[in-house]
This record gives sequence, C-alpha cells and structure tokens, in this order.
Amino acid sequence: MDTKTLVVGQGVLMQSGCYGCEGKVVKVTPSGVDVEPIVGTSTIDALLHFDNNGRSYLTEPQLSDERSYNGTPEQGPWYIVGLISKEEIASTKRDPPALPGRQ
Repeated sequence: MDTKTLVVGQGVLMQSGCYGCEGKVVKVTPSGVDVEPIVGTSTIDALLHFDNNGRSYLTEPQLSDERSYNGTPEQGPWYIVGLISKEEIASTKRDPPALPGRQ
C-alpha cells in the first residue's frame, strides 16, 4: 500500500503472514508513516514505522535477545494492507477487564 495517501488519525490494517492487527497513523513523514497498534487488536506495544510502500522497518538496532516489532519471527515484516474507518477504531477501544475480586 502506498502510504503517501495516509493521514494522521487514519486507521490501518496490518499483516505479517497469517497474523494481523489494527493500528492508527500517528505521524506522516516524507519517507513513510508511524503507526500505533490499537490495544485489544494486538499484543504489540511499540510504535511501528512503515516506508512509503507500507513495509515496516526498525529505526534502532536491536540487541540479539531483544524482541523486534518489525514483524513476526515466522512471517517477516508487517505490511499495511488496508484501511479502517474512525468508527471501527472507536468500536475496538475497550476498557481493560476487571480483575477478580475488584470492582
């Protein structure tokens, strides 16, 4: 996907092989976009960086024992594969589940 058409706040679908999640564009640059994964649709808790072709890349070197969010070990980098509406983003935001014994 060509990221030059994306805008801040735009919802995107991301895929790495058979894995997928949703995110929101938080920064647009001449070289690509930064995407924040949406809580509840992903276990990723880091900002993802994508080039103009929609392929994720790392901005800092990773230590050999550090987990890389550039993609999944089995399937490779994340790719932006589609768009989602603001209404769909709003419907995925959920309150964290209550812990047993707490209200």
